[in-house]
Amino acid sequence: MTDNVNNTDKPIGWIAQNAVGDYYFRLKKPDDVYKPFPVFKPKEWVSLTRQDMDIAVDDTQEGGGFYEFAEAIEATLRRKNEFR
Repeated sequence: MTDNVNNTDKPIGWIAQNAVGDYYFRLKKPDDVYKPFPVFKPKEWVSLTRQDMDIAVDDTQEGGGFYEFAEAIEATLRRKNEFR
């Protein structure tokens, strides 16, 4: 759930659960009885550069097809955006 956040940042709010089981958002951390968990601001998305695109194309030109190209693009985006 928090793959795309920097957990060293302060949370922007909290999600908690009431006695009925409904979830709600709060700016301040509620008591632990409400099972709160932090909400962080997402990291800014990092796009591909022309150089990244050229590398992905080069990686798939030796007989690769569309799926290999898509996998090369996905791998580059994951690396640049630190998703694993």
